[in-house]
Amino acid sequence: MGTLFVLIGGLIGAGSSYQKSFAACWIVLVNFAFSLYISIFLAPLAVPLMEVVPGLETGYKNAVTIGIIFIVFYYLLQFITSQIIPNPEKGISLPPAAQIGSAAAGFLSGIIIAGILLYCFMQTPFVSGFSQRKELRATARNTLMGVVHTLNIFSFQSLTPEAKKDLQSIRLIPKKKTVPPAKAGQKNQSRPAENKPAEESVKKDSAAVPGNQPEKPAENRKTD
Repeated sequence: MGTLFVLIGGLIGAGSSYQKSFAACWIVLVNFAFSLYISIFLAPLAVPLMEVVPGLETGYKNAVTIGIIFIVFYYLLQFITSQIIPNPEKGISLPPAAQIGSAAAGFLSGIIIAGILLYCFMQTPFVSGFSQRKELRATARNTLMGVVHTLNIFSFQSLTPEAKKDLQSIRLIPKKKTVPPAKAGQKNQSRPAENKPAEESVKKDSAAVPGNQPEKPAENRKTD
């Protein structure tokens, strides 16, 4: 269901790019990608600022923080690019085949928007009764992390352990399950118990040998 939602968002984005120039669609895609990248890595630092709102759940904090940072940086990047390229629709004339590139850029832009919306929605407590919430959360995470990994590849970067912990704090990377210490202690304690029957059998066998039996003290005989 989550994959279908993301694909529908991509198709809507591809349809919105109809009769738009390749440069305009490409600018929107790049600004979406960088805005998402910045919002993901700034969110762990900005989420504690939401403590000023009492009683706000962690999921709401994550969704609101990422949403606000994404919108702010997107319009900031759009303003910067409009100053550098004022009229992208009147750029270099490209052959009609370039319309395929425009549709592809629009499709990817739609996927990014659908991924953000799905992620923000899955952070709310309204999804607690959904039977497919795990699949929806996985789809949202994979979509957003796909953008992160793509930009890391082009910038020759990788996720550090500290960055992974930050992404786990905003529920973008699932936390690994660890074995509780109590269970580990139980396993260690069960090993000596297994050796007890063997030790007892060895003692019984040794006791059955006549030579191994301890000698009884001689009784004092009465003298006449």
